[in-house]
Amino acid sequence: MRKQLQRKRKRLENLVRYLRSGLIVEFGCGSGFVLGFLSEVAADSHIIGVDRLPERLAAVSERGLHNVVTVCADIEDSIFPDGVFDTAVFINCLHEIFSERGREGVLGALRIASTVLRRGGVVLIQDYLKPEPQAIEVEFANKSLLERFMRFAKEFKPRQVNYEIEGSTAKLDVADAVEFITKHHAEGEEHWQEEMRESHLFFTEEDFRQALREAGFNVVAIERIKDAQAYREAVEGLKLKPPVEVEWVQVIGKKPGD
Repeated sequence: MRKQLQRKRKRLENLVRYLRSGLIVEFGCGSGFVLGFLSEVAADSHIIGVDRLPERLAAVSERGLHNVVTVCADIEDSIFPDGVFDTAVFINCLHEIFSERGREGVLGALRIASTVLRRGGVVLIQDYLKPEPQAIEVEFANKSLLERFMRFAKEFKPRQVNYEIEGSTAKLDVADAVEFITKHHAEGEEHWQEEMRESHLFFTEEDFRQALREAGFNVVAIERIKDAQAYREAVEGLKLKPPVEVEWVQVIGKKPGD
């Protein structure tokens, strides 16, 4: 857990180079890890964390962050005036919006961010990066793992999973293979169904570019994060050919006018 938090902090340290101090909003703030970091590096700023789950915001309050307030609201709620924030932040939450509401949900969230930002304000995004389409082979060492994969392919809700089976090997797109790896461990039916509703790998680099442009942003930078989370022989009894590394991405957009 400590190593995971250290990796998260390292990713944030790279991102805040683009931060504009003043009034900052984090959408989908969760229990406040990012808010704590922002409170530290932007100590003279006023920061608002938005999340729809009260229990997460209660955890933020327990942190006692001197320059942070929280708002319980959904990303689609119109709760802020236009043009008031200097920076809007989405850390590891756009994939959840995509899972629930598809591309239009992500685009809607980015448009709201554009609306509440001042001219020249920036949006900072970090999330999983969907790899460009590539057919790979996944070899299953046992029947139960293969059957679990076939159930995943049938029940995964965010998109259709296309595959070909020959013996104990499946040929499919790399993004779908990695989605299975992230979900195969689900314990119990409730956890499994929850995983079947969520997509981690939702946008390629070009998808991010296009969405930001449609939301009214100029793309300042898109940078890949290499060491975020690797899946190399990650599941006992599962072999990927070629091996796969999951990348994160940070995306910086700027609202025109400054």
